Amino acid sequence: GEFYCTCVSFPLYFFTWVIALDLPQLYLCTKSPEMAISRQLENTSLAGLRIDTNWADGISFNGLLPDTVEQTLLEKMEFVNKDAQPFSAIQILRTLLDELSGKKLPLLHLLLAAEAMYHSAKDSQKYMDDYLVCMRKHQTMLHPWALIVAARLDPLSSNVLLSLYAELFMQTK
Repeated sequence: GEFYCTCVSFPLYFFTWVIALDLPQLYLCTKSPEMAISRQLENTSLAGLRIDTNWADGISFNGLLPDTVEQTLLEKMEFVNKDAQPFSAIQILRTLLDELSGKKLPLLHLLLAAEAMYHSAKDSQKYMDDYLVCMRKHQTMLHPWALIVAARLDPLSSNVLLSLYAELFMQTK
């Protein structure tokens, strides 16, 4: 069959918690890009899950919440805005989670995990676990930020996860 091969060498600049991490060249040679991604995730907490590689940027509630909510969260989340006030997005996210419990928005758990990591690794891990349980149960694709949150929560897998994020989403930026 046909093989897809990519070779990437890059410095990573992820938000405020990774300053500059020079990674060695990453070679992915396999029968399909999806198989290559799956192999990268094999020994991580994201094993067996698929990443939404068609992500356009941002939170992506896909019309389930108004765009104004997404914009407010982007302004208030420390995860994406280094100037955000501590805890300002956590309360909004918890309120949304309570109010929308019937709408099944697992993305809220991921966003809470991203925000909580600045204040409590235990809470962050709990929210991430909730997110991953839902993703596995419904066989839903992961939001790309799951790679970054998982990297932060699992230092042993961080290079693999951050390399994959950079390869998939930073080449066009």
